[in-house]
Amino acid sequence: MNSTRKYEMIVGGLVHDAGKFFQRATSSDSELSRISKGMENMICPSFQGRYTHRHVLFTNEFCDRYLINLPRGLNKEVITNLASYHHRPGTAEQEIIHKADMLSSGMEREEDEEYAGGPTAFRKIRLRPVINEVRIQGQALPEKGSGWAYLLTDLHPEKPFPFPLKDEWGTSGGDLTGEYRGLWEGFIAAWGGNRVADPWGYVNRCLGILEHFTWCIPSATNVFPDISLYDHLKTTAAISACLAEAGNSPEPFLLAVTDFAGIQNYIYSIRSGAGGLARRLRARSFFVSLLGDSLVYRVLRSVDLPLTNCLISSGGKSYLLLPNTQKSSEVLSQVREEMDRWSIKETRGEIRVNIASVPISVGGLKDFSSSLDEASEALRREKEKPLKSFLQAGGKWIDFGEILEPLAIPDEGGLCDSCQKNGGVMRDVRGKPVPVCDRCHEDQEIGRILPKARFVAFYGGKEGCF
Repeated sequence: MNSTRKYEMIVGGLVHDAGKFFQRATSSDSELSRISKGMENMICPSFQGRYTHRHVLFTNEFCDRYLINLPRGLNKEVITNLASYHHRPGTAEQEIIHKADMLSSGMEREEDEEYAGGPTAFRKIRLRPVINEVRIQGQALPEKGSGWAYLLTDLHPEKPFPFPLKDEWGTSGGDLTGEYRGLWEGFIAAWGGNRVADPWGYVNRCLGILEHFTWCIPSATNVFPDISLYDHLKTTAAISACLAEAGNSPEPFLLAVTDFAGIQNYIYSIRSGAGGLARRLRARSFFVSLLGDSLVYRVLRSVDLPLTNCLISSGGKSYLLLPNTQKSSEVLSQVREEMDRWSIKETRGEIRVNIASVPISVGGLKDFSSSLDEASEALRREKEKPLKSFLQAGGKWIDFGEILEPLAIPDEGGLCDSCQKNGGVMRDVRGKPVPVCDRCHEDQEIGRILPKARFVAFYGGKEGCF
């Protein structure tokens, strides 16, 4: 599948349930155009003589009104059809979105939420935090109507905290259409400002906007509402991309996991004698965080997939869902070699990057916890062979003397007084000359700038923002 069609699939998966947000922000069908209303018999399934899943009409309306400023080459009509027909697919590509939607929601068949609990119940139910379901062994279930839920609000450091419920599932006996409406208006204003011309960057910007406004929206209200619409849209797009690329493979997915070793030693093995200890610690912690992000971007950019396919990234470990293709395997192998080489050259092997992957089937995606265990075991085996791609050639170990260059100590300097690992030049520290290496000096400068920085941008060569 060519890149243009793939990104149409990804955008289609990313907005396929935007109609749920739109529908909950309106009290009736009055905002639907005549065209969208007339599509009921084409895109809505029917059950017992009535049309169901009518949120797809709002998805069609959303695409028609707001799918603007698309990158050159992406076809609005194609994306609209992919998104709108996900409950009643008529083509192979629409079937992919349908299948991805089902896999993302963890169901083979999703009951219509508009008729679960009454015709307006889906406008009354709030998102519930997962912590509601955590039980200490032997602890009784909470009483009916207890627990916590999230407000319908944009993502802000002071806002993403749940509040205690009074009624079952957070209905509170009240309609949430007004709250949805305020959130929807902010979302539409931000969505219209996405003018990124590159498809990769465009989807990533879409993802950021969706996270900001749909993190607090339940993806479904006819089941326990603990999955956000943002997470559902993101994973649907990721699965769609893999299914489109891998074709009819029995194992269409490749679950890749990346991890770093030696981080603690790298961050804390600096001395205070050279001054600026707090700044250096700040800079090194920041560097390690960026290193994980840059590795994710490097892999995804190389396989031409956006950040939708980064499922988890936390604590130095990341899980990527890739199509199980030769290209994906080659990219992972190439990146592993690049990072091993970087590790030796820049940190003398102190920070080591581990990358492992396992192919998984549709069943493996459904039983995702087992697939995570399998990937973790593959990563453990990789950790037992650190820097393998750089230390071996032709099935033989490379002479260690050929790997590390001799430590150069400048004539006007000495061993760095901060890290004790590199040669340093004499620099003024608290009024006296102290040998400090270039890396530690750079850490101090970055640590000084960081508290005043407003954002960080990634770049790839001269091509613009990476």
